[in-house]
Order: sequence, then C-alpha cells, then structure tokens
Amino acid sequence: MMSARAQTIRDYYLDSSGRAESARPNPLFAGRNTELDSVLRSAARLDRSAAPIENMTAVFYGAPGAGKSELLSQLRVRLGALDTRQPIVCLRGDIELLTNADAFAEALIRALARPGAKARMTLGAKNIAVGARLDVPGQIGAGLNVAVERGTGGDGDSGRLKRLTAEPYRKAGSPVVVLLVDEAQKKLESVSGLQNFVLPFHLGETGMKVLAIYGGLGNTLYELGQCGVTRPGDHMCHLILRLDDRHVTDMARQALRATTGQSPDVIDEWASVIAEYAQGWPMHLSHALKAVAGQAHPNGWTLDGAGFHDAMRDAEAKRVRYYGDRLQACDDLDAGQYARWARTLRRIEQVDAGHMADALDLPRSEAKRLVRQAVRAGLLEPVPEGGAYVSPIPSLLDHIESRGRARARSASSEAPTT
Repeated sequence: MMSARAQTIRDYYLDSSGRAESARPNPLFAGRNTELDSVLRSAARLDRSAAPIENMTAVFYGAPGAGKSELLSQLRVRLGALDTRQPIVCLRGDIELLTNADAFAEALIRALARPGAKARMTLGAKNIAVGARLDVPGQIGAGLNVAVERGTGGDGDSGRLKRLTAEPYRKAGSPVVVLLVDEAQKKLESVSGLQNFVLPFHLGETGMKVLAIYGGLGNTLYELGQCGVTRPGDHMCHLILRLDDRHVTDMARQALRATTGQSPDVIDEWASVIAEYAQGWPMHLSHALKAVAGQAHPNGWTLDGAGFHDAMRDAEAKRVRYYGDRLQACDDLDAGQYARWARTLRRIEQVDAGHMADALDLPRSEAKRLVRQAVRAGLLEPVPEGGAYVSPIPSLLDHIESRGRARARSASSEAPTT
C-alpha cells in the first residue's frame, strides 16, 4: 500500500509548476538548515522581546533557480510550528505593503481577524498554522477600518502606519509579524524612490515586532541599501548556492521510490544520474523529478529505462533554455566573449571587475557595468565578503563555453578564404 508521503511526493511533482508554491511546500527539502535556523532564531528572539528590535532584516539572495522562493515557503510552515508565547503572523510582501500604510494595516487586520477562521491556540503557545488566522474580537477589525478611513497623511508615512496598527496589534497580543518579500530585487527597486517602510521595519520604528525576509537576486543587497538598509547583520544575509550532492541524491532517491516502481539498485543508479545532471541546483533537480513524474504517471506510476531516458532529455532541454535565458538577460556579454568568460571563471574562482576587464579587453567602467548586469542575470553571484563574484553552477560555465566554441567555429567557417 502506498504511503501518504509517497502520494504527497507524486502530487507535488505532477502538479507543481516548478517554482515554489506558497500553498504547497516541496515535501522533499534538505540542505538549507543553516539559513532556516538563523531566521527561526530571530523570530524566537522577537517573540521573547517586549518591544521591537533593530536589524531584524534577513536576506536570501542568489541566482534564479537557487531555491529562494522555496525557502520562503518552507519558512511559512516552520514559523507556524514554532512554540512561541505570542502569535506569529506571516504576510506576503508586495509593493503596497512596503509603501502604503492603509494597505499594510488592512493586510495585517485580515491576518488577525478573518471571520470564521480559527487559529491553533494552546496554553503554552499562540501560534497560527500556515493559512490560519487569529480569531480576535470583531470590533478590532471594525475599529481598524474606521481608522483607515479617517487616517491622514501620505502613503509611506511610518508614523501613520504606527497609529493605524497600534490598537489592533496590541489587542491581538503583540504578534511577531513576518513579512516575506519574494522577487525582492524588483520590488525594492520599485519602492526605492518612494517613502517606504523598509528602513522603519529594519530599525523597529513602526511599533510592531517585524521580521522582514527578502528573497531575491544577487543585487538585492544593493537595492536594500538604496532603501536605507545598508548594513543588515552578517548572520542574516545568506547567499544561496548549490546544494550538497548527498542531499540532492537523497531527495532524488525518495522521489524515484515514490514515482517509478523500480528496484532499489535501479533507483540508486538513476538518483546518481539525476545528481550529476542537477549539480546541486534546486531548479534542475525539480525539472528532472517533474519530468520523471510526467513520464511515470500515464503508466500507472511505473517507469522503465527508456522512459527515464526521455525524462532526462526533457529536463536537459529545460536546463538549456534556463541558461539561454540567463545569457539573454546579460546582453552586454557578447557571444564572442563567452569562451574567455568561462576560461576566466575556471582559472580564478573569485573574480572582480578588474579580472573581467583584463580577460575581455574592456575598459574598467564597462567591465563594472557588465559584472553588475551579470549579477542581475544570474551569471555571477557576489560572495559575502564583497567585491568578488563566483559562477553559481559548473554546468553553466560548460554551457557558456560550449556556446563560445560554437560561435568561434561559425565565425571561422564564414571567414573569407584567400
């Protein structure tokens, strides 16, 4: 008889779009405990505090496909399971929640007082499970609605936000408010020229115990700086790179057991193939496991060698498209420079703009611009120490180098003969 976990794995990989989904965290998740534990400790510290605390800004940054959205999804679940004294309320952060006092207050009160919703309440803790809401007296919500209607002042006024949320926040038990902002680099760039709550949240100036968590590309730290948060704590900034191969192999093995009906020996062999293909990159792993599920499901959740080969061919096509998208997003890098780009990153593990200027025969100013664009495109990631950059995945360099060789062959064949 199939276990409930196997069914959950099947459902996830058959239905998942490949991106993290807020309502359905990936049942196969490993290798990010350091990052998760850091945020959970911050939430617990806020719970114990009688007042807001400064520097409660966490950042997960890395190239597209590193698993940042999934980290936020997993955090929603784990924050709801924490044994805390006060409630924990998770809000999905959009631009309005970073700039508009009315919108933030309304989102908060919906989370605290949605009619008919019940929270998990115990004597020792007042947590809310993911998707649940605290069942607080209706007059609190009504009072906030009146406050919103009568409020004065422009959007982005942190003092007004404090006034709008003070009473309902206090009556609800002064919960820890966790603000989850995905695709943060885009949202922060959009609000950096406006009055916003990014710095007031960071400084604990809104009267609420806010833990702001941003997930975005490598330029997210720069965009936070544009909003005034220039020095988030080192222990709160996490560059999301490759997973360890043993974690990838184990996750692949679990998925294959649930979806293929194969023997342990074959599963071990296929799990190794998937791990070699994925090279620790969560998006590649997800594409492979989704392709396997897609091949196995029509055959009663069984898969033979030919079906596995077809699944991996589909996954490889997705990987090629992914890398092509990364290169297209970095149009300052000409195809004629691909081979030298790859060779430089193989030779020097951590490069800076000077290395790229020398390798590509560029003025320093152009090399700096290219590096910034490459970070936004996911071709490079800044190392935590600052000033240097790494390539996120070995197979990305393989792809760039291969494209460069193809370009060189094409140019050679088109050259006029004498």
